[in-house]
Amino acid sequence: MKMFVSAELLDALKAAQGNVSDYRIAQILGVKQQTVSCYRRGLAQLSSEKVVLICEMAGLNAGHWLLRMQLERAKCDSEKAIWNDLLYRLAA
Repeated sequence: MKMFVSAELLDALKAAQGNVSDYRIAQILGVKQQTVSCYRRGLAQLSSEKVVLICEMAGLNAGHWLLRMQLERAKCDSEKAIWNDLLYRLAA
């Protein structure tokens, strides 16, 4: 099963909050528990604002995660290549 960037971010937030439940994660993010489930399954994507919030709360590099989200959302190979290049440059 594919692991979506949203699910990775939710797991990082969960760990940073002491391994709380998805229900508590939903409360923190101001969404329904069903929405968190959709994020995990790739049926919905976190907004940029939510990504930044999660990164701030989990001590993560928001730029890295925003680029990964864009890479995952990319529709064509040329767009993926651009986001991947930027992600590589950020890591350097």
